[in-house]
Amino acid sequence: MQAGIEAQLPALRRFAQQLTRSASDREDLTHETVVRALRSSHQFHPNTKTSLVALHDNAQ
Repeated sequence: MQAGIEAQLPALRRFAQQLTRSASDREDLTHETVVRALRSSHQFHPNTKTSLVALHDNAQ
């Protein structure tokens, strides 16, 4: 589970940077996405980038 999330962290950070334009907001959004992913790990496959992006969008 964690390996799947860790593999996507660079992409999540880039996506958050595009959305927020702020380093601190980028890290907050990425952190919230990872927390949500871990809480709902039973609902999605950890290697599915689409699931993480959806969580990322909902965390905004």
